[in-house]
Amino acid sequence: MITYLDVEDLLDFRSAKQPIISLYLNVDGSRVSHDQQKVFSKNLVREGRKIIEAESYEIEVRTRLQSDLDKIEKYLSDELAPGLTYRGLAVFACQEAGMWRVFQLPRPVPSSLFIEESAHIRPLTLILDEYHRFGVLLLGKTQAELYDVYIGEIIKVDQTFTATPVVSKSPAAVDGPGSGDRGQSRHSEEEMQKHFRHAADVLFHQFHRRHYEYLVLGGQQQVLAQFENFLHPTLKENIAGRFSAEPGKTRTAKILEEVSLIERKVETKTEKLLVKKLVNTALGRGLAVLGMDNVLTALQVGAVHMLLVEDGWHTEGSICRNCGFFGVKLETCPGCKKEMSQLTDMVDEVIESSIKTGSIIEHVHSQAGLAEHGHIGAILRFHI
Repeated sequence: MITYLDVEDLLDFRSAKQPIISLYLNVDGSRVSHDQQKVFSKNLVREGRKIIEAESYEIEVRTRLQSDLDKIEKYLSDELAPGLTYRGLAVFACQEAGMWRVFQLPRPVPSSLFIEESAHIRPLTLILDEYHRFGVLLLGKTQAELYDVYIGEIIKVDQTFTATPVVSKSPAAVDGPGSGDRGQSRHSEEEMQKHFRHAADVLFHQFHRRHYEYLVLGGQQQVLAQFENFLHPTLKENIAGRFSAEPGKTRTAKILEEVSLIERKVETKTEKLLVKKLVNTALGRGLAVLGMDNVLTALQVGAVHMLLVEDGWHTEGSICRNCGFFGVKLETCPGCKKEMSQLTDMVDEVIESSIKTGSIIEHVHSQAGLAEHGHIGAILRFHI
């Protein structure tokens, strides 16, 4: 399972001489056959060798890069097989830095290869941004199950919710002759309410302990409606959706499918609200900026709290390899006066720099409305 800590670790790798090879491969069996995966992997390695030969690397660096490609080629040859359980693959290699990292991804990625000074991490941040941590409670009248769903994986929480039978006098003995059915019904209702209270208490504890962002409830509509009366207000506010289910009988694949649908709706709503907040704050001269120039200015002084960037948007730019200054189509660094290196995609550099300064990264779809405001913006930590 890939996490933001993994991405940060990747960015910490630096090599004085040798670039890092980043390879992404689409291994989604529903879209790309096993034979196609093999062909794509060979083409990527072949492309990498051409890039190495075309660049003016020193002989030692070229030898190490070719060795890394040999290792990647062998790994892919051994690893790729029909019926893989994951849908994307990422490999990072740099012999000089002692770097070899492989990630099996829950989402397909465009098959591509990069040979750059740092690990190419944008596809990973795109995947991470798609996912939220969900607590999923399946509830019945006498049973309940709790699942942890994150990045396409589902784990059943080892916590029992089964109501413990209570030894008591028979309903007839308590209520008198002829009242057995009525007493039994009241007894069952009391046991169900006790079960709901216990499930609500455990859920409240697990929600905070496991740092869930959202809660999803599965069960019969009538049962869930009754249960929600026992939930803490904090949990009620974080209910993202409901679906029909039954503890002990609903398959995990079905749970994942339902949560995925709910997650997409949550993501769309969240993105639109974030962009609206960003634009309103920026136009009101608050702690937010819009457009690449303003984002770069904020990034240089460490003012970016949250970076919002439109998914799939690219733009050219420039960077000073001496002092790290970013710019848009600058030939000379205004700080140290050194020559600026031109970048075909400025967005990747901005994302990497934002991660290094502890910023939150939010990729938003084109429907979120950021395109008309420069495709990129940032919520700030302080005024600049």
